Amino acid sequence: MIGFLKGTTKAIFGSEVVLETASGVGYRVSFAGAEAVKVGRQFECFISHVIREREQKLYGFKTVGELSTFETLLTVSGVGPKSAFAIVKHLTPEKVHSAVDKGEGAVFATIPGIGKRVASKIVIELKDTLEKVELGMGADTEVVGALKNLGYAYEDIRAALGEIDPEHAVEQKVSQALKWLALRKRG
Repeated sequence: MIGFLKGTTKAIFGSEVVLETASGVGYRVSFAGAEAVKVGRQFECFISHVIREREQKLYGFKTVGELSTFETLLTVSGVGPKSAFAIVKHLTPEKVHSAVDKGEGAVFATIPGIGKRVASKIVIELKDTLEKVELGMGADTEVVGALKNLGYAYEDIRAALGEIDPEHAVEQKVSQALKWLALRKRG
């Protein structure tokens, strides 16, 4: 599987970029930011290599966050590569996560090709998944679970985790996070 490409842009066809690597091989990549790419310039991107029954396609992204969001969207039933690509092309990973966390399916329904039914499926199916992906990386899962059980939203928990001392025990971390969240709410 291809995971990353680097080379020179040879041509641009709409949202697809033709990239020539140092070995002389050219790859056609659907790229979320193709409008900003210039022919003849160096180009690099993270790749999701999607293999379907009748085709193989490369989807390119500027950041690992965009790539991760794209691949997470593919886990939703009814969301294929074209729909997931359209979402990542129009929304940052942060906006996708925020819309899912707040249950705002209408954000996805504004994207061409995404209907209300699919938009609500995205919110329902990804609610827990995105929280686990984002908060589970390097975070104390017990602290996250405790704050989630107390009713705090993903964005608040993420902010609080950045403010607590990682060396403390779980109980102390939860206490620190709660104090920080209370001060944030007041001020």
